[in-house]
Amino acid sequence: MGRQVLCLSFARGRITFLRRTVAEHARYEGLTGRRLEDFVLAVNEITTNAVEHGGGHGRLRLWSHEERLWCEIADEGPGMPAGWVG
Repeated sequence: MGRQVLCLSFARGRITFLRRTVAEHARYEGLTGRRLEDFVLAVNEITTNAVEHGGGHGRLRLWSHEERLWCEIADEGPGMPAGWVG
């Protein structure tokens, strides 16, 4: 599955710290410029959504696989309402 880069729990009030930490690790993994900015923005949006709609906290995992950086966010929210995903 690749090499784990970062694994953290997060909650409301820690999003700024999380964003900076993700940026630091993504930069170390070789992302620069617009790709770095877009990656950090996407992770920020997903973690903010997890805090606001997913129970107030979550878990983030970053890993590197085949020269790509991957991110997974998990939370304890109820999930998408029936019919939203089609």
